[in-house]
Amino acid sequence: RLILKADVNHWLERLIELGGNADITKENGVRFQGESDRSVWRAEGNKLHFDFAGLQAIFDQLRPPTTTKEHPFLLHCSGYVDDTIDNAHRDAPLQQYVSIHPDNGIPEGPARLQTVHGVIETTVKHDSNLRQEVIRAPVVRVPEVMTLLPDDYAPHTGAPILDGIACQVQQL
Repeated sequence: RLILKADVNHWLERLIELGGNADITKENGVRFQGESDRSVWRAEGNKLHFDFAGLQAIFDQLRPPTTTKEHPFLLHCSGYVDDTIDNAHRDAPLQQYVSIHPDNGIPEGPARLQTVHGVIETTVKHDSNLRQEVIRAPVVRVPEVMTLLPDDYAPHTGAPILDGIACQVQQL
């Protein structure tokens, strides 16, 4: 109760004072070398060379997303749709639609979006800024798109998989 009623500035000053005097111990291992000690990064020939061997093994396991004949597009669900932090700060509700490059021959309007994980009905709008193999369906704009994603995470980052899922879109 005393801390909650106290002047916040005093506690911030005290915290900064304590933090400035703290001796941060160096830990051995990949986490310390990669995140805390930038001195182990080396630039040679316009490339950064990291000073730990495990990184190459991680990069060797990475594979780019692939499409199939049945699912010729890649679903892109992450990313912002505008500069607003959330729906409460938006002037108008977001329109629910997915974006696709106009040269794909799929007209704007009602469509069915499908992955091996599910199907949703949505609206297609053209966006010539997209790559031709990408269908952009930000989760903020089209929340139902979450049913089309795998219930999995990226093994090296622990982040949910939101991009690179093979999909198809058909006009309704």
